[in-house]
Formats: sequence, C-alpha cells, structure tokens
Amino acid sequence: MASSKKKQPARTGLRNRKVQGFAALLVVAAVASGVAAWSLSGSDSADSPAPTPTPTGTPGDQYQGDVLKDFANMSTTLVSYLQTLQNWRKDTVDDQQVAAAAQNMLGDIAATQQALAARAAFEQAPRAVVDYRLAADGYAQSAALTKVTAAVPRGALRTQLQLAISRVQTLSDRVFDQAQAELKPYMTPDRDIPGVVIRKAPEVPNWAAGDYAPKAPLTDVGGDKTQREYQDTRPEQSVAAWSKLVRGADLPSAKDEATAISDGKLPALRTQAVDFTKVSDLLYGKPDPKAGRPSNTRLQLALLIDAEATQLGQAAALAPQADHDALLTVAKSLAVIGDKLWDPQLGERSTGFPDSLLTTLPTATPAP
Repeated sequence: MASSKKKQPARTGLRNRKVQGFAALLVVAAVASGVAAWSLSGSDSADSPAPTPTPTGTPGDQYQGDVLKDFANMSTTLVSYLQTLQNWRKDTVDDQQVAAAAQNMLGDIAATQQALAARAAFEQAPRAVVDYRLAADGYAQSAALTKVTAAVPRGALRTQLQLAISRVQTLSDRVFDQAQAELKPYMTPDRDIPGVVIRKAPEVPNWAAGDYAPKAPLTDVGGDKTQREYQDTRPEQSVAAWSKLVRGADLPSAKDEATAISDGKLPALRTQAVDFTKVSDLLYGKPDPKAGRPSNTRLQLALLIDAEATQLGQAAALAPQADHDALLTVAKSLAVIGDKLWDPQLGERSTGFPDSLLTTLPTATPAP
C-alpha cells in the first residue's frame, strides 16, 4: 500500500506577518486589494455599534481612505527610504546618499503635514486626526535626525544616533496605529485573507527586549527584557485610580525637562531618560483607565518620546559643535510631540518649546 503524505496548504505572502505602522499598512492594503481600508492595530470598542457597510464603505472607511491620500506623498518613497536606512547601518550606503534620501523624505512629509493640517476631524473619533498629524511629525523628526546623523563623525555616538532614528520611527508608527485604532469601531470589519495570519504589533515597544536599546554614550535605561505581544484585552481601573498612579510616579516636570534639554545638563538628562522609560513600563504593567485604553497607550508612547528627547539632548551636548544645534532642535521637537500626546485628564503639560518646531518646510516654495 502506497504511503500517503499530509497535503500542505498552499503558501501565500505575509503569513504570520507582524504588522505595524504606515509602511505595513501599505503592504497589507496592496495584498487585500478591493478593500476600502484596513485597521491593523488597536482594540475593538464594545461600546460602539458596528458600522453599516455601504457600496462605498462606511464613513470611517471613507475617512481613512482620504487620510491615506494625505500620506500619498510619503507612500511613494517611504519603503525605499527605510531600506536605504537599513543599508546605511550596514555600511552599504554612504552618508551622502542617506542624507539626500532623508531630505527627499522631509519634502514628502511636508506635503503630508500640510494636507493633514487641513483635514477636518472625523466626528465620531476626533482624536484620530490629531494622532495622524503627530505620527507625520514624528516621521519628520526621524528623517531630520537621519540627516544630521550622516554628518556626525563615525564612533559610538553616531552608532547610538542610528538606533535612535529607528526608535523614533517605530514610536511614530505606534502613534499612527493609535489613530487607526480610534477609527476602527467605525470601519468595515477586517476581512480574512486566505493563508495570511495578521499578528498585531504590541502597542508600546520595549527597547530592552530588542536590538534598539540605547547604550553609552547615551543612557542605557534598562527595564524589563520580556518580549511584548499585542494584548487583545487588558484589565481596567477607575480613571481616578489611574490618574493617582500617574501623578504619584514622580515624573520629571515639563519645566525640568525643558531646562535639562536646553542647557545640556547631562546628569539630569540621564536621570530623566530612565524616569520617563520606567513610568511608561509601569503604566504598561498596570490596568488602563476604564474605557480608556487609548489614553493609557498614548501616554506610554508620550513618555517614551520624552525619553528620546532627553537622549537627543545628551547627544547634542556630546556632539561636535557643528552638529549641536540640529540635534538640539530634534530633541526639542520630540518634547513638543510628547506634550501633545499627554492626556488632558492629567492636567496641562508643556515644555514651552514652540509648535513651529514641528513644521517641515517644503523643498520648494509654492508660487503665490
């Protein structure tokens, strides 16, 4: 009797792919052609009614489609730009090439920023457009950091700045994911793709568990080395208990953060980088405020962005004078993004750095 073998399923692309951020959205959307929009991360809301599909999709589908058009300038170059960054870290692309790629990326991001600035909020999820804007702002700071890092002499500081570029890019992806999650309850439910298992990325990264953890001459912030996975559900506590937890966590004040960055106070900056990261980790391990998973996630991301601001404040103080101002500008810009991600339920937090730092000027001035 002839032996039989178990038939294996046909292989298709993106099997078990862990998706994250804007670049991943473009890839999955291409595979799922014909679908108006895809939400790749975030949580479903049990309190929101399921949207009613129409031949052209739900209003949420249409809104996300319009937002992706705002990101269209970026989408044409983002994937190749990220590949250029990887090759640069491997020393197969030179500094002039990566600096030129970063400058082109900044021009594309500027067009996206302008389009998003004119985009009205989605009525049922008004926070989404704010986070889309902040994601674009974060991508701009990552590209700006690439450009200045290409000019920094080879050595330990430059290596750490290359890692910081990846961390800022990843945090921007996660902010983008939050905007997607806020729209998700108002969109057509995701459709299964045969042969494809989509694994959601964890909402908040854990640098200590991967290859992107900062080291000397920047601050090794330590932390839990456990690899995080996306959590379908999370425990909850009262908003009052959550607020008390945050206020009792001994975070650096916005004024102290701003002073340390502006003055290049290395001891304070090193301490703050650890403190911001520790509180982000603390909040990850504690329950979310009731019906407030987005608030807790957004705050954790804000604190990690503030940690990056203090790391780059250190870099500015340690870098050659020719690179000081550009690095300091990125550090201050990240602090502004951190301010804007701060939860208003906790009161105002402002480092006082101007919003104008987030504006990426287009490469050409439009005609009047």
